[in-house]
Amino acid sequence: MSDEKLMEALYTLRDEERKLIYQHVFEERTFEEMSSLNGVSEERCEGVYYYAIRKICKVMGGEK
Repeated sequence: MSDEKLMEALYTLRDEERKLIYQHVFEERTFEEMSSLNGVSEERCEGVYYYAIRKICKVMGGEK
């Protein structure tokens, strides 16, 4: 796998998806914290996060 493939995958994400990935992975925030920061429900944060992860996997060739 290459960094280019990862960058390509990240650019397919919407701003909201990219922001939640960053908060959860790099800032190590919980979905509860992310919910408060972004003014959306925990369920929405979790759903958007996992949907974005699936999109990344698909672009990188992991999940069809």
